[in-house]
Amino acid sequence: MMFKEKTNTKRLKRVPTQSQPQESQSYQSLTTAKNKYPVYVIASMALNGLSVVLLLICTSAIIRLAYRPVPTLVQSETGEMLKTSEAPSWHREPQVIKNFVGQTFTLLFSWSGIAKLPNEAGELVTQRDPGVKLNNNDVITTPAYEASYALAADFRESFREKIANLTPGTVWNGKTQVQIEFITIGEPLPITKGRWKVNLVANLIIRSPTNPSGRALPFNKTVYLRAIDTPPLPLPDEATPLQQTVNTIRLSQLEIYKIQDLEEK
Repeated sequence: MMFKEKTNTKRLKRVPTQSQPQESQSYQSLTTAKNKYPVYVIASMALNGLSVVLLLICTSAIIRLAYRPVPTLVQSETGEMLKTSEAPSWHREPQVIKNFVGQTFTLLFSWSGIAKLPNEAGELVTQRDPGVKLNNNDVITTPAYEASYALAADFRESFREKIANLTPGTVWNGKTQVQIEFITIGEPLPITKGRWKVNLVANLIIRSPTNPSGRALPFNKTVYLRAIDTPPLPLPDEATPLQQTVNTIRLSQLEIYKIQDLEEK
């Protein structure tokens, strides 16, 4: 009797491996990234377009500013309209330089023994000038001391001493008066940017009781000036007369850094 071998007809079920879920997740992530790529491209193009628009706006504003006319009028606190012109920071008008030299030398070399000084009430009145004592105990007139702030700091003290030595002792008791008399204040000659020299021809007129008409001494100098960038500081509410004078002297933003005898040609 023959027996047929029974075959196992049951199909083996395929057991899923563990890598299938990971491959599926990677595929989904890649698909999602591909879907977002156009969004990134569009956003980037929009930002670039916005940057170009802003750049064009800034360029247009700069061009308008470059071609805008320079203001020619300014208004002072008193309401006065002043005409201005475009110039570099070191530029000074020739007449401003000449006025600065004339005013400074008038105060430096006019000695009368009297000056406007504050009284007990703080009011400026004309009275006998006691002078200002220097570091070497020499005395210089108050107007000359105030005007010396128009000189450079490294030149100021030594020139004060020279003025004190030139001042006659009889100035203090009112017996002698000295006044500078200008013949010519030459045109400023440029040295470099912001530096000039001015040739000054003048006389010192010395008057005394024995010579009331005055005796003239030649006073011919070459004055070297430079522009300064530091404007005068704002005056405090209760500024002293010295502070007010120094502030006025420094308004031109000029200073004298050397004075020498004028060379005869």
